[in-house]
Amino acid sequence: MIDFKLLGLLISAMILTLLITTIVNAQESTIVAEDNSASVQTLIINARIFNGVSEKLTDSMSIMIDGNKITRMSVTPIKPAAGTAIIDTK
Repeated sequence: MIDFKLLGLLISAMILTLLITTIVNAQESTIVAEDNSASVQTLIINARIFNGVSEKLTDSMSIMIDGNKITRMSVTPIKPAAGTAIIDTK
């Protein structure tokens, strides 16, 4: 029997992983094309994360990506610096 709730969570996690991977790859290309000393920042807001432990997605979170690394995850809003790309998942 297929557990559709779990299947939905897994699909959501795969989509978020694909989104983050795409952002990171695009940022790496931008960084190489521009100046390696300048780090590109992306803020994802209203993200619901599958943590691999719980069957439920987290509440709405903010995720800061600096260059190709996730530098901060928070349930409270993160104030972006000027020039930060913002992706709203809602």
